[in-house]
Amino acid sequence: LRMEKEGDFKGMKQMFGRLAIIWSVIAFLILAISAVRLFSDGISAVLGLIFGAVLVWRDYEIIRKWRAYKKLEERISYRLSDKEVEEFWLQDNDAIFEGLYDYLFKKSYLGSCPELLNDKEMMIYVLTKLDFEVGNGGFSQFFLNTEGKFNKDIVRYATEVGAHDIAKICDKALGIINGNLSEDETEVLLNDECDEAFFASEDYLNNLCADYARNHKDSFLS
Repeated sequence: LRMEKEGDFKGMKQMFGRLAIIWSVIAFLILAISAVRLFSDGISAVLGLIFGAVLVWRDYEIIRKWRAYKKLEERISYRLSDKEVEEFWLQDNDAIFEGLYDYLFKKSYLGSCPELLNDKEMMIYVLTKLDFEVGNGGFSQFFLNTEGKFNKDIVRYATEVGAHDIAKICDKALGIINGNLSEDETEVLLNDECDEAFFASEDYLNNLCADYARNHKDSFLS
């Protein structure tokens, strides 16, 4: 699956690159021929110049798409050298926690293909995302931005890394969003009963996730 996703992505970039070259050559030839014939065959030359200009405009759009794929490819470049991996694990817990999120975000194609992650990577990715989303906008933001994709696993993931208090808070949050409540009532309850508890918890996900990842190094950064 990973190779298929990467192959599709690189194939799109290469396709637009080839199209840009082909359209550039055709447009240049048409414009050059039309310019030469402008004084000898005015009408057809003018039509040729117009057609060539249309090709140039189309070529510009193709080049823009090629450049967009190229920039995106640079953004999702996640593979690390052996030396970089070794240095990664020597960092403090905060740096490892943030680094894992960045690495897994890129590996999952900016979060669009989480199926590319193995089980342990998925667990850490979801927990780092939980920490960042709740920290920025509470549980309501986490549930909104993840569209419920991780709801069935979040309690299990928190328990797996030893965040038992966070697991209970997540379970309560899930009970609230699954209740027959209005949007306003849900947000108020999430804020009053879950967000504040999350911030006050002594389960520090950065330390727990970093320690877990260190103990399972073979499952990460590959």
